Amino acid sequence: MRRKRVTITIRDDVLKKVDTIIDGKTIRNRSNAIETVLLEKFKNNVLQKAVILGASRAIKIGGKSISEVLLPVNGKPLIERHLEKLSSVGVNEVIIATGKYFKEVKNVIGDGTEHGMMIDYIDSKGTANILNKAKTHLKSTFLVFNGDIYINNIDLEDIYNFHKSNTAMVTMAVATNEDPTKLGSVTMKGLRVSEFREKQKDTSHQSHLVSAGLYLMEPEICKMDLAPGSMLEHDVFPQLAKRGNINGYQSEEIWIHLHDEQHLKTYRAKGLV
Repeated sequence: MRRKRVTITIRDDVLKKVDTIIDGKTIRNRSNAIETVLLEKFKNNVLQKAVILGASRAIKIGGKSISEVLLPVNGKPLIERHLEKLSSVGVNEVIIATGKYFKEVKNVIGDGTEHGMMIDYIDSKGTANILNKAKTHLKSTFLVFNGDIYINNIDLEDIYNFHKSNTAMVTMAVATNEDPTKLGSVTMKGLRVSEFREKQKDTSHQSHLVSAGLYLMEPEICKMDLAPGSMLEHDVFPQLAKRGNINGYQSEEIWIHLHDEQHLKTYRAKGLV
């Protein structure tokens, strides 16, 4: 990430304390030390805005179709679990793509007041067009994720710091999967995502790295000229990958996708949700 040169005045005793954390390895000098201290101070306020996709998608539970974000997880709808996690890292504005489930989702979480945040609802065809419609709200780095992901076990601060340390318009969380035909297949060169292919049936040239459905993005992505109904997976990510404008974030965390009632039961049995 680009850095700016600044001049500050600091008490001598404080400066001596700063010097004590310089180890010559991860913290190499005073500037690095001061930056580390400040990041630690603000670690619970790293993000302000998030976009949740897929609330319009239906999922069947007990024979009834509901929005996937209303799936019950430990006594609460999944969307409430999302908001709890987002609030813990400082997010104060959330945009939700609800579609036909607008009333049902809003009845559960309202305008966000109870969670100390503001919630905006958007009805738009195409995941990329949702960002375009929300661009007046997205003026700084923001989080985007699919609504069926259980984010409570994900280190959002680490992903954010990775994104800020490695220049790209998009940081895509990636995971491994034995069957990449059901997800977006990712090919990487170093940190860069060099190719992105959404749910391709031909696996002969595919890696087993896939998109985990969670991204850090810069506001410039909202300025892309896209046709109505455009999708991130089909129309944006392949294009940005060719330009070298997507980085891939890999971690040892288990990425939990609650696609249906059976997945929920499986993860419950493993004690993961």
